[in-house]
Amino acid sequence: NKKLLDFLLYSYFGYSSEDPEQTVKKKCAYRAYLDLARTVKYTYSSTDPEKAKVGTEAYSFAEIRKTRIEDICSKLIESIESYPNHSGDFYAWHKSECTQIIYQMSVPYNKKDFLKVGFTYGQAQKWVNMTLKYLWLLDMLPNGLSEAELHVPVDSFILEALKETQQFNTEENKITGSGESYYYNGEAWSAISEYKNYKKLQDGIRNIAEKQGISPIQWEGSAWMDVAKKRSSK
Repeated sequence: NKKLLDFLLYSYFGYSSEDPEQTVKKKCAYRAYLDLARTVKYTYSSTDPEKAKVGTEAYSFAEIRKTRIEDICSKLIESIESYPNHSGDFYAWHKSECTQIIYQMSVPYNKKDFLKVGFTYGQAQKWVNMTLKYLWLLDMLPNGLSEAELHVPVDSFILEALKETQQFNTEENKITGSGESYYYNGEAWSAISEYKNYKKLQDGIRNIAEKQGISPIQWEGSAWMDVAKKRSSK
């Protein structure tokens, strides 16, 4: 039913089936940003700019933040579309994208800090990986970028799913935590600060998925839902 599908797409992504493809892709990138937004510590709290009056500094910040997020989303989609022309492997491209997002989120505004706490690889990977996941689900990945290459968007659900595996139960590769708070080698997913640690985590996930004969992003779907169901039943 087209009307029901349109309702689902609009309620979650903010687009309808009549929208241009480029608009749809940017909406996917923005939806991915919303998936991590609660972990971003801006100079102003999340509520201050929304309540600010026109002409105030908080209102100006809200406008700058909106423009910056939209710009990052546009550049991310452009980079994804040009990925088939990238000379390196997926990790090289992925690290470059994460580094670029971290830089863009760290640029001061009006000579003032944009963030209270620096943007991390953990947050950037969620932005990139969720965008790619949404494009994959909507069958909008560019030719030359395969499902098999995609990384798993790391969050507390995924860390919980991995906690009991042998792969992540060693001294140098350990997941700890309980409830809804889980840590990879002592860091929450949003605080992963070194890309080498992120790569080590993805390599371990890929190893688990390959043993099951599936891609990492396929493994992620069922693992995430299992944890979500488990948490909702408590």
